[in-house]
Amino acid sequence: MSRRKLPIVVYVHGGLYVGGSPFSSIYHPYHNKLASKSKVIVVGVKFRVPPEVPFTTSFQDVWTTLKWVASNDSADGDPWLSKFGDFQKVTLMGDCTGCILVNEATRRAATEPLPNGVTINALVLVHPVFWGEKPIPGEEDFYEGLNLLGSGLWKLAQPNCGNGSDDPMLNPAGPLAPPLTDLACKRVLVCSAEKDWLKFRAWDYYTKLGLSGWAGDAEYWETDSEDHAFHLYDPSNEDAKILLQRVAAFINGRHASSMTSRVTPLF
Repeated sequence: MSRRKLPIVVYVHGGLYVGGSPFSSIYHPYHNKLASKSKVIVVGVKFRVPPEVPFTTSFQDVWTTLKWVASNDSADGDPWLSKFGDFQKVTLMGDCTGCILVNEATRRAATEPLPNGVTINALVLVHPVFWGEKPIPGEEDFYEGLNLLGSGLWKLAQPNCGNGSDDPMLNPAGPLAPPLTDLACKRVLVCSAEKDWLKFRAWDYYTKLGLSGWAGDAEYWETDSEDHAFHLYDPSNEDAKILLQRVAAFINGRHASSMTSRVTPLF
């Protein structure tokens, strides 16, 4: 009897550049919940973090891990991946600053193909920490105060960056970023929260993706009355369960229009 293979989720944690671990008491249980609810194999990425190394090194670790995952699409690969993983259904998923890294990896895959012809099927960005040198609509009342934190942390993470907060990694929809049409995936889910001050950046990314001419399908999901990363700090919260349900449905290719009006399909 043939064994049904499972989608593969490569998960990159957040932690404001300098913290977090796939083995932590926050992320390891979340990976387990994600794997159980979505019926997937989760590969949690361990990467070096600032200030010991620049954030570009964090990215190289993520990229190396992604290439390693793809290299296991062979008979002699890692048993969990080669025997049970569906390499036609690879999803990159990140939260918070991890979104910067998975978005960058999806762009890199457009010019540097992964081993064995493996491609990225979907990209999931949960409460992304994107920023920029100038405020965008919605940020006018708090930009200056939050910018002290946003730009300061970026300088710590990437001290030799000459572009400031408009660096294409941190501001992937900004004036210095390459076209969003470069995203090498078929589907994108962007998630935000009503009380998250960074939600305007998530929406800006989503809308510019729609206007760019990118050929894939995307959705935007905003959770009412919740704050940044609420699902990680209170996973028993009913909204956290609904968010996980939404992510699971998306990974498995199911549309959420029947679930809630908070889903906004792409243009």
